[in-house]
Amino acid sequence: MTVNLKKWAVCADHFTQQTANAACRILGYTGHTSFSTHTAGANDTEVLGSLICRENAARLVDCHLKHQFSYRPYRVDAACTNHVKLACTSLFK
Repeated sequence: MTVNLKKWAVCADHFTQQTANAACRILGYTGHTSFSTHTAGANDTEVLGSLICRENAARLVDCHLKHQFSYRPYRVDAACTNHVKLACTSLFK
């Protein structure tokens, strides 16, 4: 997602097909979902943490965002740099 010219993403860690399906459904899509993993370059993408959704999640608040700074002890060298690009198809009409 891009907000004010800054890219924001979720970490590829713990991101599953189940989460992809739930996220697309919550956003109003009904068709095929896919995702790919990308590595963030220096200062081009802010990786928030891992998004985890159960299969029956109906709203985004039903999902869990595990912020990468919640790991203790926090180590800069362990920060997530691989993020997800999600593709959803067949928007509800």
